Amino acid sequence: MQEELTLLQRLIQVLFNPRRSFEAVLNKETAHDWLVPTLLVCAVGIMAHFLTLDVLTNLETPQVQEALHEMSEEEQERYLEGMRMLRTHGWLMVPLGVFSSLLMLSAVLMLFTKWILSAEVTFRQMLVVKAYGSMVLIPEWLVRTPLVLLTGNPDIRTGPGALLDQSQTQDFFGRMLNAINLFDLWQLWILAVGISVFSGTANRKAGITLVIAWLLWIITGAWLEGVDPGPPPGA
Repeated sequence: MQEELTLLQRLIQVLFNPRRSFEAVLNKETAHDWLVPTLLVCAVGIMAHFLTLDVLTNLETPQVQEALHEMSEEEQERYLEGMRMLRTHGWLMVPLGVFSSLLMLSAVLMLFTKWILSAEVTFRQMLVVKAYGSMVLIPEWLVRTPLVLLTGNPDIRTGPGALLDQSQTQDFFGRMLNAINLFDLWQLWILAVGISVFSGTANRKAGITLVIAWLLWIITGAWLEGVDPGPPPGA
């Protein structure tokens, strides 16, 4: 017999007991189950953006000053224009990022479940899985925001990369460690449980397959960063 939980109860429980939340909504999914958590995440993200905006756009930090010194006048102007855009319209990147991630990753999770796990799920079910998983962004922002304000550093690492200095993140292994985020692992666990519940597959099978896919993503990202390291820090 399915346990009756309100939407609020499911959104709280999913952070600590995701199976209970997903089993409570199984075969009863509605638009509210993916729209409400997504809007909630956007609201917290926008608040975090405005609270840290002064730090994000501070041009007086040593890293930014060093980067500006190495730029041409044209590059400096583009960078300053980007900072102006961030101050005026940067908050829009939060809902755009959250909703685009929801749609794209839900489609990827649906294909992943059908092709790799050979199980049938619907796009709506994967919207619910991803939206519930995105709730992890709320505690992540609640941790990051005060740390950014206290340190004045917008690049707060929440993984093994926090133990490395800047020089140690330049090689392949360092870039891999720097890309690992403990909150991503938390979300990965929730996604695995959600896929397990909706597809009827073993939780271990879904989890191992997702972890392998995530590791390949981390490895590919670290390799591509080495091929094209991008602009200097702070740029």
